[in-house]
Amino acid sequence: MGDEHGGEKAEFNQAFFQQKRIDDMLGLVDRLSVDIFMFNYEINSYHYDLIFASLTSVLTTISAKLTTKESIDIKEQRKKIRKFLLNNPIFKTNIDARNKKTMTIYTKNKDELSDLLFNYRWEIERLMDVHEFGNPSKKDPTRAIAQN
Repeated sequence: MGDEHGGEKAEFNQAFFQQKRIDDMLGLVDRLSVDIFMFNYEINSYHYDLIFASLTSVLTTISAKLTTKESIDIKEQRKKIRKFLLNNPIFKTNIDARNKKTMTIYTKNKDELSDLLFNYRWEIERLMDVHEFGNPSKKDPTRAIAQN
């Protein structure tokens, strides 16, 4: 069916692009999770910062489907991680009188951040399952974001 200019109308499947975005972000999280405390010189950031940003991007993509309570709960979890990152250093670079650099690693903070990010991802993926992002419902496959 053509339009007034003789061209064909394109169909846009937003669900496909949302699922691709989610897959891309979670794939990036998987790659960065090999060592979440590695520094990425290309992006000038630690992997844990990139993981947090990528998971938040996934959350933004699925947020329209969340209930009010789910939204409040996951935003609180996100806020807790942001606060933790601002107030709890993982590394500290020290320079002594001879200009020799050493690095202090705060193991307790490192372990807690690892747990916070794991739980954040776990909850986001649980919400994705509950709201059938990428997984057709056995009861109603038409509700899935991406369908076969």
